[in-house]
Amino acid sequence: MKLNGTHTLLDQVCASEEERKLIDKLRDIGLGQYIELPQIAVMGDTSSGKSSLLSALSGVSFPSSDQLTTRCPTQLVLTRADTFRGTVRLVRFQAGSGAQNDEGEGKEDLNRLEDVPDAITKLTKKLIDEGQYISDDQIVIEMSGPELPNLTLTDLP
Repeated sequence: MKLNGTHTLLDQVCASEEERKLIDKLRDIGLGQYIELPQIAVMGDTSSGKSSLLSALSGVSFPSSDQLTTRCPTQLVLTRADTFRGTVRLVRFQAGSGAQNDEGEGKEDLNRLEDVPDAITKLTKKLIDEGQYISDDQIVIEMSGPELPNLTLTDLP
């Protein structure tokens, strides 16, 4: 949802610029693995509009289809930067230990914001082909760009 030119609704209600820069610095040095940094997670029934809400908050489109619903946690890590850069990967959950393979698999560069829905669809179809209706594995999308807020969003099945 765009308001006042290029700002999303989230930008208009977010913390001050100084707070956003501090959170960015904490993420950059890896502190997010030790303390909880701000993020939004949306939970609800199947097809209740969770992905649509996250799209409205972030300005990033999620796949929309009656047949394709969120099958695994999808984490969207957004940061403000001068130029666009993005990657997507599938992080496998290690059964028993709860640990994850942070390297991820199927890592792919995103050339533009509009590539996100296709990248999510591709990895979701991979999970479906493996026979997983709902998965503990996680799709991680990391993007930076001039019109993106500094925020982490998580879409849950």
